[in-house]
Amino acid sequence: MYVERNYVYDMDEKDAKYSPDFEQLVKEYYGTCRTLFEKQGVCRDLCSLYNYLLLQVGVDALKYRSSTLTHAWSYVTVNGVGYHVDPTPALTEYIDEEVRLGYFLMNSTYFEKRSEGDMGPALYGSVYNDCVDFSANDKTYSPLRQGDYVDMDRENRVVTIRNRNSGELEYFSY
Repeated sequence: MYVERNYVYDMDEKDAKYSPDFEQLVKEYYGTCRTLFEKQGVCRDLCSLYNYLLLQVGVDALKYRSSTLTHAWSYVTVNGVGYHVDPTPALTEYIDEEVRLGYFLMNSTYFEKRSEGDMGPALYGSVYNDCVDFSANDKTYSPLRQGDYVDMDRENRVVTIRNRNSGELEYFSY
């Protein structure tokens, strides 16, 4: 929730990608370090920052840059199970101090449905990588999809969410 509550989506950088000088701008100005200090960025910067923060607390995280969607998000491993996490939509769907959890710990099927397209192979630099297993088939966290984050009780391992359809509070044990 830290990234979603403390960073903003940089519309200027998004618009700059259509500039003929965009690749030079990325090298000189935009990027993860700028995102860290200026608290703004686009998907590739935000997921790199998100990954960096997760790695600091012992969660394996990689940037998954799609070859077909022109988008980047995180692939994380929690207790040996892989999930897709996209911190970007939470910045644009941040409403009334609650963070939308629709793109948190997703399986591949759900992510493809939400993104309306094939994720395609992961892109590293200019190399497509079909050799790494980015499977995400677990549905443990699916109940969080319809809710907005409200609170977390770490001692009792319970996340409180507000169901967007009913407005009722729901509790998810992890």
